[in-house]
Order: sequence, then structure tokens, then C-alpha cells
Amino acid sequence: MHLEVLGPVTPKVSIIAFLPFLAVLIPFIGAVFAAIFSGKTKIRNAIVVSTTILTFVIVLCMYQPVVQGIHIGEHFYRGIECSFPSGLGFGINFGVDAVGLLIAAITAFIWALSCIYATSYMSVEHAQGRYYFFALLTLGANLGVLLTKDFFSLFLFFELLAVFSYVLVVHEETEEAMAAGRLYLYMSVIGGLLLLGGIIILAAKVGKIDIAPMAALMKKTMPSYLRYLVAIMMIAGFGSKAGIFFLHVWLPEAHPIAPTPASALLSGLMIKAGAYGILRTVNTLFAPVARAAAHSSTHASHATQAAQAAHGAGWTMLTSLGYGLIWIGVITMFFGVVNALLSPNCKRMLAYHSVSQMGYIVMGLGCAAYLGTDGAMGLAGGLYHIVNHALFKAGLFLAIGAVYFRTRELDMYKLGGMWRNMPFTALACFIAVCGISGIPLFNGFASKTILHHAILEAYEHSAHYSAVHRPDILLIIAEVFFVLTAFGTFCSNMKMWSFVFIWKRPEKFKDVEPEPLSMRIAMFAISAAILFIGLKPNWLLEKFIGPALANFGFDPVSHPYHILYNIHATGLRSTIPLLYDPKTYAFLTNPEVVHNLLGLSICILGGGMYFILGYRFGWFHVDPPEWVSIKYWYLKLAAGTVFLISKVSIFISDAVDKSYYALSDAFLLTPKLITKYKRRFQDTVVPVIFGLPEEEEVAAERRELLERLEDRKIAMVRKAVRQATLEMIREEVSVEERRKKLARVREEAMKEAEAIAQAELDMFREAILRMAEAGLPAAERRRRIMDIMRLVDVMREAGAKVTSMEKVEAMEEPLKEATAKVAKMPAAVSMDIIADVVKEAAAKMA
Repeated sequence: MHLEVLGPVTPKVSIIAFLPFLAVLIPFIGAVFAAIFSGKTKIRNAIVVSTTILTFVIVLCMYQPVVQGIHIGEHFYRGIECSFPSGLGFGINFGVDAVGLLIAAITAFIWALSCIYATSYMSVEHAQGRYYFFALLTLGANLGVLLTKDFFSLFLFFELLAVFSYVLVVHEETEEAMAAGRLYLYMSVIGGLLLLGGIIILAAKVGKIDIAPMAALMKKTMPSYLRYLVAIMMIAGFGSKAGIFFLHVWLPEAHPIAPTPASALLSGLMIKAGAYGILRTVNTLFAPVARAAAHSSTHASHATQAAQAAHGAGWTMLTSLGYGLIWIGVITMFFGVVNALLSPNCKRMLAYHSVSQMGYIVMGLGCAAYLGTDGAMGLAGGLYHIVNHALFKAGLFLAIGAVYFRTRELDMYKLGGMWRNMPFTALACFIAVCGISGIPLFNGFASKTILHHAILEAYEHSAHYSAVHRPDILLIIAEVFFVLTAFGTFCSNMKMWSFVFIWKRPEKFKDVEPEPLSMRIAMFAISAAILFIGLKPNWLLEKFIGPALANFGFDPVSHPYHILYNIHATGLRSTIPLLYDPKTYAFLTNPEVVHNLLGLSICILGGGMYFILGYRFGWFHVDPPEWVSIKYWYLKLAAGTVFLISKVSIFISDAVDKSYYALSDAFLLTPKLITKYKRRFQDTVVPVIFGLPEEEEVAAERRELLERLEDRKIAMVRKAVRQATLEMIREEVSVEERRKKLARVREEAMKEAEAIAQAELDMFREAILRMAEAGLPAAERRRRIMDIMRLVDVMREAGAKVTSMEKVEAMEEPLKEATAKVAKMPAAVSMDIIADVVKEAAAKMA
């Protein structure tokens, strides 16, 4: 019997509504207690493990009210909502549906196992208390991303996730770790700013930022270009965390350097926050409120009418976004696996596989958006693969981490034969390798099969969106890349497993001890989950993924939706034949199952052949040039940006300095400045009008010369300090080191300026002496000194060192000629020509 759902459970209805808040709060409380007892290892470890297990239990307690619904009194509710307003017009709003709960459940499960594993792994590491403190804080932030109701609340937890996980990345505190951490932080900040920009535009134009379908509302309130801008900004913001290609550069840097338990969390779980954000942006925010689909007796007719209803005569925005996501996913999966094939470092290889596997997920989300009302297969495949990737990637990282824990070696070519010393780890790693490779009986088989169906459906339905009513051949090319990526995934993971566990064991690893018990517990639980899902592939569809499809407006009578999850069935709800036919348990007699098995067999065969050929001809040791790396071009772009900013900042700084001192001289008439200008008035204006005795003219001449030399000396020191500051900022020198270096630069610049000032003073005294001997009056001598000073400035600007009157006199004639020649030219051009003349003259004198 189907009951009417009144809405989600709220605090007014039941205290159950506080469960998502508790799921986020408890890790924060546990982090505080873990920090308090950081010096007592056993108590701290017990707090950490019990906190993560309790969090997992609380997440599971939300299953009944969120997925199945719950009776409270005489009413029926489904979902959970809980808000904490701040009084400032915004607050933290929690909202849980089946999608968020599914990812939150796998997150809490893997996190608990990672912390159990870490009790052994971190026992020999430094700063253990800090690691556990930030690991629990990161868990709370990660769950906050998944259990929120609006994009602003999601953004807050998304940024906290970046800040807290940064400490896990730089845990080793080596130069390499700090560099990886900076890169991770830069990408997180850039992604966060893009995401925030999209949210602000959405709030300003639409007036709300709920995680809900708003395509129709946005179409009314926003022009087309602005809607695309919001979509691109939010996809890029979430994509920087998800590791989509071109934004993935932090993953292969951060994952290998972080402690293994943190790597499992970074790679298996935290990047899912990015995938979840993309899902909420494209498949929720930009989806229509209701996608009406026409019903027909034939599937072809139904597909055509559904396409017209959902997309109109041409391509709608959702279709365009879906098509773009398909290709972003394909590019990400393919180039990720190519990099993985060439990586000798086990953790770096697994990091590149995280990039590649995220490509599968993004492609599935793209297929869901592209197919509109018939997109259930793509979304189901993407959600299924989020869970599967979390399991087998955590299993791979923990297995390799156990090997590293005992051997302190990550280069797969320097390991070998570890199955003799660590048979349990070898078996757990093999199960995870089979999972990621999509081998039947393991979890990856189901999700990769569904995703393969999705890309084929996208190709078949593409004719409905084409002006010529022909399928898009590019989507078949995308399917080819899907298969090639499967080749590379099997090849690279079997290569790693073979080199680490099967190949000849080096003599120095002969006495390696087995993994500790806590590591075995974590790896056993993950392996059991991989096998359970692999042997019962329809279980996850019936319990989590199928119910979640109802929130995305898919046509419930469409063939993909019907076989994935039949909402009207009383018994068996998911009838899609994956490993076997759920109705008859037929294995090799069902043609669809045979087709699935043949497809994966081809991938295994292709991957195996590539492994043999690659090993035989040394393809795995190819070292591509640096310029093919995305990171190389990012660094070039960053260096160019810093260069331009430094030039602009120098120009602005000079202008500000000149303006400041001009204004200071003009308006800030302190007693010292009043005295100074009074003296200048007496030394300049009074002699011109009234004249002065000779001895007073000489005294005024001396004072003015010394003041001008002092001003020039201060300007020289200030310029040297400013240039040194900009260079150290560009080189990312720490504040403390910058302070020390600036003190040295200031001291050296002062010495050099004093030496130059003394040399110029001697030169001017010589000039004054000559002019006095020639009988020039003091007023004329002062005018000539000012001319010489300006000439010295021009010479110094051109790079010539001025140490004697002979040089000044040698420059006068060519300078007069150059000045006369360029008198009518622009000032900047004139100075360039005069500077060239000075350089030529200085070169001749040298």
C-alpha cells in the first residue's frame, strides 16, 4: 500500500531530525577529546575508533526515515530536515535524502576502518595527536557536505574540508609534503572561490540557493549566458576537489606524500565530495522540476516523445551540460589511466587511478543529464561507482600502506615476493585489484556494466537530439575510450600487484614481518564488502540507489528505470541482469548476462595483452617530456602571472611612493618640514629677490646639496628594499625569513647608498671648487650644481656609474645633442633615446 508522504521529518515532528546534526557534531567532539588525551595512546585510540563507529551507527539510523519512510502518529514522512538559523539571514541547514545518505554511509564506514588501521600505522609516526584531531574534524566536514540542504551550507563544510584535510596532506612536514600541501590548498582556494561566485550569482538572481530543481525558475530570472556561467563556475569549483582532468594536478602530489590512512580517505572519500557537488549542480539544480514523459507501447516511440517533452525541439541547457560532462569524464578516465601506467610509485599510480575512476563517475552523471527522463541508467551507474570506488580504492591504499609500513618502499620495481611475508595483504590487495578492474564476482563489475549500458544508451538516443536524426558518432568514440580505459585499468593494477607480491623478492626483504592485527581487521572488512557487493550486485540497487532515483524526475515507466528499480513491485524490485538474472538466477543462459561477461572478458584480455607487450618492450618505463604535463603549464602560467603582477605592483608602488612623499612635502607640515621649507625659502626665493652676502650664499649652497643627497640616499634604500620584498614574495619566502633578509638588504643598501652619496658629494665639491676658481657667483654655482645633479640622475637611470666630473663633462655634449633632437617627442620616448646616448657614451669612455 502506497501512503501519501507529508514531507520530511523536522524537529517539530520528531527528534530524529537532529540525526544529521549529530553525525557532524560527534566527530568534532571526538576530535577535542582526542586532543585532550593525545599523550595517552590507548585512551586516544579508543576515543578515535569509538567516535568513528558511533558516527557510522548514527548515519545508519537515518536509513529508515530517509529511504523507507517512517510512521509518526497517523502520518507518514520520508526524508530529514533540520535548520539552525543564525539571525543574519543565513544559517546551517541540514537535509538528507537517499543520495546524500548513501555516500555518507560509505564515508563513515571507510573512515572507521581507516582509523582502526591507523592505530598501527601511525604508531611509528610523529605528531599522532595532531593527525587524529584533524582526521576527525575532516570526517565531520565531509559528512556536513553530504547532509546539507542548501548550497551555502554545503559551501561552508566544503571549505572546512579543504582546510582540515590540508593538515593531513602536510603531515610529514618535509619540503615535498609542504609543496604538495600548497598546491592542494591553492587548488582548493581557487575551486572554493569559483563555487562561491556561482552561489552568489544564483542567490542574487533567483533569490534562493536550495539544493532543489530550479531550471524553470532560473530560466525566468537569468539570461542564458549567466546560467551557463553559474554552471561552469560550480562544476569547476566542485571539479577541483573531484580531480577532473585539468584540475587534477594536486592528487598525484598530495596522495603519495600523505600518510596511508589519510591517502585512503583523500582518494576514496574526500574527492567524492566534489563528485557529489557536480551531481547536485547538474542533476539537481539544473534539472526541471518535473520531467513529463509521454507513454507509448513501443520503446522507440516513448523515447522520442520523452526526448521532445524533456528537451524540446533543440538542445536544452541540461542536454548541453550532460554532453559536456560525458566528454569531461571520458578525457579524465583515459588520461588518468595513461599516467597510472607510467607511474612506478605505487601510491602515485593509485592517485592517478582515482582521477581515472572519477572520470567514470562524471561520465555517468553526464549520461543521466544528457538522456533526460531516460537517464536513470547513468545516474545509477555513477552512484554505484562512487560506492565501489570508495571500497576498492581504500582497499588498495591500505594494502600498499601495509607493505610500506614494513618495507618503507613504494617503488613497485624495487619490491617483489611480498606474498610470502604478507599473504593476507596480498589476498586483500588482489580482491581490490579485481574490484577496480571490473572482474565478475567483484564489486566493480556491476557499476562498470551499468555505466557501459549508459554510454551506449546515450549513443542510441542521440538521434532524437540531432537535427538530421542520426546517432552521434562521437559517443561511440567515447565508448571506445571507455573500453581502452578498462584495458589500462586491469593492466596497471595487475602490474602493480605482480611486481609487489609475485615477482622475485629482494634479499633485503626476506625477513619482513606480517601486517599488524588492526590492519588485517580493516582490510578484511573492505574485502568482505567488495565480495558481498560483487556476489549480490542488485542488493545496492534495491536498498539505496533505486529509491534515490525517485528524487530526480526520471520517467518511472522507462525501460532503464523499470529494470533498475520497479517502484510498484512487492517482492523483487531490481531485475537488471548483471552477474545473473535476479528472477531465475540464470548465469550463462541469459543473453544479457553473457553479453556483460563477454564485454569484461574483452577488457581483461586486452589489458593482459598490453601488460605482456608493455613488459616485453619497456613501455612502462617511458619517461614523457615535462612539457606534456598539465602541471608544467600551470607552473608556467603561474610564473607569468606573478611576473606581470610584480611589474604592475612595482609601477603602482613607485606611483604611490611618489604621490605619498609629494603629498607629505605639500601638506604634512610638521615642525621639521616647516623648518626645512623655511630654510629652502631663505636659500632660493630670498636670494633671487633681495640677494645675499657671498658667505650666506655658500652656506645655503652647502645645505641644499646635503639635503638633496640625503633625499636621494633614502630613495635608493627604499627602492632596494621594495625590489627585494617583491622577489621574496614571488619566491614564497616565509615571513620570518623575509624579515631577516630585509634587514640585511636594508643594511647593505644603506652602505652602498652612503658610498655613492659620498662619491657624488666629492664630485660636487670638486665642481664647486672649479666654479669658484673661475669666479662664478654663488647663485650661478647653485644653478649649475642643480643641472649637474639632473645630469647624474639621467646617467644613473641609464645604468652608468658616475664617480668623477670628467664623466659628467664628457656626457654633456652628447646629451645636449640628444635633448635637442628629441625635444618634440613624447617624454617616455625622449628618455629612452637619451638613456641610449648615455650608454653609448659610457661604453666609449670605458
